[in-house]
Amino acid sequence: MTSLLLPFLLAAHSFAPAGLADSLFSAGDYYAAATEYRRDLFFGSASDPALERLKLGLSYGASGETGRAARALRDAGEAGPGNRFVSGLALAGLRAGTDNLDGARLELLDLLAFESVPERRSRLDASLGWLEARDGNLVEASASYDRAGKDDVARELERIAGLRPKNPTVALVLSSFLPGTGEFYAGRPLNGLLSLVVNGASAAGVYLLARDDDWVSAVVVFAAFFLRFYSGSRSNAVDFSEDFNLALREKELDRLIAEMRLRPDWFGPAESLTGLPVRTALASPAPGKGPGSAPAPVRSE
Repeated sequence: MTSLLLPFLLAAHSFAPAGLADSLFSAGDYYAAATEYRRDLFFGSASDPALERLKLGLSYGASGETGRAARALRDAGEAGPGNRFVSGLALAGLRAGTDNLDGARLELLDLLAFESVPERRSRLDASLGWLEARDGNLVEASASYDRAGKDDVARELERIAGLRPKNPTVALVLSSFLPGTGEFYAGRPLNGLLSLVVNGASAAGVYLLARDDDWVSAVVVFAAFFLRFYSGSRSNAVDFSEDFNLALREKELDRLIAEMRLRPDWFGPAESLTGLPVRTALASPAPGKGPGSAPAPVRSE
């Protein structure tokens, strides 16, 4: 049956307007565009199959079909080695956009392994640095930007990685001597006040029970309440200090990325090669499935 219908399908396809898939993509109907690109590839009417596969992958990516997009973009890179950089960078952008930072990192490392053009290598290293920064690996991010020739960014990342205005050891010592003061130092005055009151009340209870020679109750209150709240105050002081430092590094990192415009242009080369509005398409993908990464916790090494 398929063999009988094939001539009619070929005839019908021959009447399809040229550039229909591109028009659908530009109009924002990405899934329909992907269908047309697949038809062009199936019927062999694509003048440049590698470029057509690239467009197919971008269409799937814009419609939220990340798995299909990945397969098509890989096929595009293999079908036309000249498209490897463009398709690989776009695939890394799709990975990053779905918060798959490890996947995006692997795509960039794979491209770096085969790329020899200095300008492209610099771009890949800078993109890798951005990924490492968003993943909280500031030391690795600094090294990547250093390789990309962006010394100013690398030095600023090193500075941010070393930000520790609240010393956890100081907070621990303060709460060890007087529970609650470590939390005050760490920027949590309400927690510090609560800790001071609770620890003071439990200590007073132990004292009053011991004064009345009720040693059993005193030991119970000391073990069940005072020790617990005292240990909790010391632990909270350390955690709150680290949280304060983490929040400050995240704020400084967001400022750096915004001021120096470090966000990679994942889809610019693909837009230049295809002539399609790829940046617009991949900036507003299918809900919940496309690019748009959220900051990850910033860790310093």
